[in-house]
Amino acid sequence: TFLISHKTIEKIGINKAFLIGIKKLIDYFNPESIVIDGRKISLNSEKRTYFFVRGDARLNSLGAASIAAKVKRDKYMLNLSRKYPQYKFEQHKGYGTKLHRTLIKKYGLSDIHRKYFCRNLISN
Repeated sequence: TFLISHKTIEKIGINKAFLIGIKKLIDYFNPESIVIDGRKISLNSEKRTYFFVRGDARLNSLGAASIAAKVKRDKYMLNLSRKYPQYKFEQHKGYGTKLHRTLIKKYGLSDIHRKYFCRNLISN
């Protein structure tokens, strides 16, 4: 799987987790080149790499990949909503909506919430 767990993200940070995810994709697909939506970063890869800020709006392939990733994530959040119904993930998909913030304040963090990312919600 290409999923990077919340525990890994919490432990090493989102940027390093992103790099691990990219490495997993490169190892699995072995592409000739890589196109990434975002600013230039060091991948330590011998592959030709192209970066496009707001690439999902500029390249159809990045736009399609962005949609596919969002659909996959939304399905994952729907599955989590069955385990954690009090957080209503089926409604906000884990994004920082007012409803999500309100439910975190009411119920606290679940074991799948990233504590560092949510630190401001639980300290207020």
